[in-house]
Amino acid sequence: MRHRSLNAAIRREPAPDLTATVERARAGDQAAIRALIELYQGRVARFILSMLGDDSEFEDVAQATFVNMMLGIERLQAVDIFESWLFRIARNSCLDHLRRRRWRRLFTPWQPHHGEVPAPALEFEDSRLAQIESALTKLPVDQREIILLMRENDWSYGDLARITGATPAAVKSRLFRARTRLRALIRNGDEP
Repeated sequence: MRHRSLNAAIRREPAPDLTATVERARAGDQAAIRALIELYQGRVARFILSMLGDDSEFEDVAQATFVNMMLGIERLQAVDIFESWLFRIARNSCLDHLRRRRWRRLFTPWQPHHGEVPAPALEFEDSRLAQIESALTKLPVDQREIILLMRENDWSYGDLARITGATPAAVKSRLFRARTRLRALIRNGDEP
């Protein structure tokens, strides 16, 4: 992962075809909305799957993300922040889902898996990558999300601040703590 200074956190200009697609979607063009969903569904789904830690309900959260995108795209103020705006919607959908999941656990009969956070249902040939993925699931949600966002795209601190609703300084601090804890988890075999 590369780091960019705050001075380099100038908004990136989207590709001309993406700009035109977002503009058409903002005007209500259903084909453009469909094109945006097709363009981003893989990246958003990977982010959501990693945030939730399991694959049983990620499709519902991804669908909610894109429904919220469709409902809110007319209010998007600047085309050049579309991507960070979409990932903020995905982040908020994940956090809402995790809150609901926590409340559901309070009111459902105890099951053996309630105390465990399941690992993502993915197979990795590389044991180091599997170890990193396992350690990621043990990070607190706010630290996990910042690592996953950085893994998904080389966001600037300004972009990450817009997505998470934090200040750039808080993002830098959270990212530092997340990386430090992730390294410790990997070094100690997933033990905090």
